[in-house]
Amino acid sequence: MNDVVYNSIKQVLKYFFPTKFIDLMDNLVNYIVIDDGDKYSINGIEYTFFDVKAKSTKQFGFECIINNKKLLFLGDETLNPVLYDRFRNFDYVMHEAFCLDNDNSYPDIVKEHHATVKKVCETLKPLNIKNLILYHTEDSHKNKKELYEQEGKKYFNNNVLVPIDLEEIILR
Repeated sequence: MNDVVYNSIKQVLKYFFPTKFIDLMDNLVNYIVIDDGDKYSINGIEYTFFDVKAKSTKQFGFECIINNKKLLFLGDETLNPVLYDRFRNFDYVMHEAFCLDNDNSYPDIVKEHHATVKKVCETLKPLNIKNLILYHTEDSHKNKKELYEQEGKKYFNNNVLVPIDLEEIILR
């Protein structure tokens, strides 16, 4: 977590718990505040955390290598153009895509905070990403996976994956 999140957690705890319980939690919970460029080994995998240069709240993504494949996770934010060169030619990129391009049900959400499938695919296409994993999607379509993958493939040359909750993706 970043320092903003850590400080928010500490403030919220004060409203719900007496000091003695907060002190107990501080002894039991190992809060790790990360910063841009920090590296941590988690379950034998080396993760590098980076500031995603979010438009609003401070956020971090990570990059790592799993099964000799470079994986990028952007969190809940659209890839900032200042980071394009850093993530060119990655094997897998996980990017939020809240809705389909023609879905007019969420204009403010898309305009202010999220991207459409089309926008993500057009943005990442020149970066030569091999596999694009779209997540953080709305749930109004019963055949969401097919619809999102179909739209993505119109605008992105390589693989577009849209996992359904709890679906596993094996990095190959």
